[in-house]
Amino acid sequence: MATASNKGTPKNHHPLSALSRKQWTMVVLGAFIVLSAAISVSRVSVANADYICTRVIVEDGSCGNGSWSPWTIVETYTDDKDREVTVERRLYNGTRVLRHVIQYANRRTTCQDGYVRTNRGESGGESGFMSGNIRTESAICSLEERRVVIGDDISDDVVRTDLGDGAVTTDRRTLGSLGDATAFRKSLISALLDVHPNLVRTNDTTKITWTSIETTSCTVTGSNGDSWTGLTGTKTSSPITGETTYTLDCTAFDGSKVTDTKKVNVAPGVIEI
Repeated sequence: MATASNKGTPKNHHPLSALSRKQWTMVVLGAFIVLSAAISVSRVSVANADYICTRVIVEDGSCGNGSWSPWTIVETYTDDKDREVTVERRLYNGTRVLRHVIQYANRRTTCQDGYVRTNRGESGGESGFMSGNIRTESAICSLEERRVVIGDDISDDVVRTDLGDGAVTTDRRTLGSLGDATAFRKSLISALLDVHPNLVRTNDTTKITWTSIETTSCTVTGSNGDSWTGLTGTKTSSPITGETTYTLDCTAFDGSKVTDTKKVNVAPGVIEI
């Protein structure tokens, strides 16, 4: 049917009104059939869909796989006690793992616990694992440490600063089975505890920091009665009056246990600055 021209069309009269009632009925009926078919196909597709299963493991790990530069002098001055004071620093350059993304396709089989499921919209074939990959993102990182030297005495109080991350690189590997994904997750299970400073004056406090990967619960306890829970955290200790041991206990996603321990000592002779 030729398209009606606007030329000669009476004012306030739409060209489509030229269609007969029978033609309009056929158009509406056709649209209804197409819509019904689309809905039907959508339901079948979801019922027989392949699923994309994704798990993002944020590691944001420590800066490692590098080395420290020698200590260098950045400042020298005389304090109010007429002592020569020197500020030194050193730099560390390495890499930091930011995150891992595990992703695999399953046909008509739901995702394992811990994965986010999205529909891919395919169907047919045998059910189960189809294909997958692991993407690991890492960044160049830098740290700085500074310390004070008074005369021939080197302070034990070293201040560390994270200078941030640089360029990010991505490594990809192929999964041959769902078991490969689980094995990779198990290889990441860890619990790391840090105390800083680990040498304090009597009744001073220290900062307790802990992280864990692929765990479901963690508890930090101190021999002085301190106690905290959480998969990650940073807390300030109660006053340290003697040698204190802090222990991190975690349970991993597969039920295994992982732990880490650090000690804080009291040194009455720590240099006052």
